[in-house]
Amino acid sequence: MSSSAEAARPDGTTSGTDTLRTFVERMSLALHERGWGRMPARVYVALLCDQRDQLTARQLTEILGVSAAAISSAVNQLIDSGLVERDAVPGSRQEHYRLSPGGILDAVLRKQEAYPHLAELADEGVGVLGAASPGAERLGELAEFVRFMDGELKEIGERWKERRRS
Repeated sequence: MSSSAEAARPDGTTSGTDTLRTFVERMSLALHERGWGRMPARVYVALLCDQRDQLTARQLTEILGVSAAAISSAVNQLIDSGLVERDAVPGSRQEHYRLSPGGILDAVLRKQEAYPHLAELADEGVGVLGAASPGAERLGELAEFVRFMDGELKEIGERWKERRRS
């Protein structure tokens, strides 16, 4: 998105590029308000919306108007979370980034894998505190909720996969 693409037209309207950039900012802000890091959200939405299947760090800096360091950090976080994959291009020093094939569902399900451990730790805490204490009661409720959520997320994931197949 060059600066000429961002300028208002003589009739006062903005280009489609401006509209897209505005959407990317609004969508990433919504993700940020739900716990995402600001820059990873911007990079993720840019990758979602771009017409190309993959983008280089340079292309992401141009789209978002940020530094290469900001892109690098955000991309690494997205890779760690399973939302983005890095592809090396033979004969090129540039790496390309693309959305992971499983998308957000696979990333959510990967995070879900930690829930049973959290429930086990809460159970351990109940033993440490003694079952009659208020803290043990809260930990027990946490363990019960985590197990419930784990089961529900697995069912949601299966229903989503079935829906996508049909």
